[in-house]
Amino acid sequence: MPGISGITKIACAEHHSLFLCNDSSVWSVGRGEDGRLGHGDLKNCEAITRILALDPAQLPHGDRVVDIAAGECHSLAVTQQGRLYAWGYGDLLQLGQGVEQDEPAPVLLTSQQIDEGGEHGLGRAVVQAAGGSQHSVILTVARTQPAPGKVGTGKVTAQAVSASAAAQTPAAATAAGSASPAAAASN
Repeated sequence: MPGISGITKIACAEHHSLFLCNDSSVWSVGRGEDGRLGHGDLKNCEAITRILALDPAQLPHGDRVVDIAAGECHSLAVTQQGRLYAWGYGDLLQLGQGVEQDEPAPVLLTSQQIDEGGEHGLGRAVVQAAGGSQHSVILTVARTQPAPGKVGTGKVTAQAVSASAAAQTPAAATAAGSASPAAAASN
């Protein structure tokens, strides 16, 4: 495909698809209604198009996208530093923003549970996300150090959340949207 190479993950929904490449770039194609493609507009894309707002140069503190998910009419991206971006159809609260509103470009999820939760009040890191028809589910782990750009113990760190860290730390799953109760479960 012209302009895209090194695809490491594909996420597909009914009318749109997302592609994650080994350089952490995210691309989309398909129907643009509700902003599900993440380009800041509602236009359809017949050609695979890069989501510029998720480029590593655009994300804070050297962050990079490491995972993607496609819901029926919305999209999600998880970053190396445990942040979650959501965009597309949000009228049923599936973007996790707490408002029934569509977002045509990626928006950083912020919440008291993620920003201040966790065992030491350092917040939680998102390690995985999934999108359904009218809901989203995110998997988080407690941070052991402050998130990059946040002051905690007097230092700022750029530690990434890894799969091994997720396996060693109690995780919580949180659901958002009309098809799932907004509840959390721990293992």
